[in-house]
Amino acid sequence: RKSIKRYGDKDPAVGSIYTALGNLHFREGRISEAINSYKGAIDCRDGPHSATACLNLGTAYWNQLDVPQATKYLKKALKALKIGCSRQGVSPELCPEVASCHHQLGLVYALGKEYDSAEYEIETACRMRLAMYGSAHPMTARTLDAAGRIQSLRGEFDQALHYHEQALTVLQGTPYATSTLENIAMAHMGRGDVLAAVHIYVEIVQCLKTAWHGEMVKPFYERNQVAAQQLADYLQKLADAYMKVRHDAYAHQCMEEADLVLSESGIKSQEENND
Repeated sequence: RKSIKRYGDKDPAVGSIYTALGNLHFREGRISEAINSYKGAIDCRDGPHSATACLNLGTAYWNQLDVPQATKYLKKALKALKIGCSRQGVSPELCPEVASCHHQLGLVYALGKEYDSAEYEIETACRMRLAMYGSAHPMTARTLDAAGRIQSLRGEFDQALHYHEQALTVLQGTPYATSTLENIAMAHMGRGDVLAAVHIYVEIVQCLKTAWHGEMVKPFYERNQVAAQQLADYLQKLADAYMKVRHDAYAHQCMEEADLVLSESGIKSQEENND
């Protein structure tokens, strides 16, 4: 409010504040509020915030599975970023934000089942990130992981595993490792190798249990319900995988453990919600 009073409601300085506010909402999972903040930033006069606001707005729409809106704003962001690079005499090929925009567009096209376009965008992002960061950087690895997801969606599960396993060598031990491991499990499922998927889900659950045991030493009101929900979700996925290989006792054990985790964190189980 102070910035609006000082500069006017359309000043680029206000746009930067709206963008920062949108980022805060997004990190906290308040996607609708983030979208409103990014729109407020875009309504301001062009400034350093403009391309970033478009990129983040496109990402927020992707999070809400809105492919047309996500595509619209990511294309706007890409155009603005390239214009900005030209004005600064910088090659777009060496701009991290341009690479991020191509990466995000690839995810959006994959969501819309436009796999050729998705593959082109992800390959572009991967080439750029390899040039900027090298093969051992998490940003490059995340793009390889995305390439694997596209191959899985195409039904090319062996190729998908190749990409995911490459990514995991870099991402192991980082917050991104869990999603990469799940991608590997899903690729194994696609190949019909359910037992291999079970082993991967066991690995994920063990990692998350270690984190959750750390949460359990905290007072009840400080426990991370997001961590609890994530562990419970993966326990359910492990249960589903056990059911596929007819290990019913292990499956029921996982489901009971998932309910216990939710109960201990103050989250209602799905069964309680249905009641």
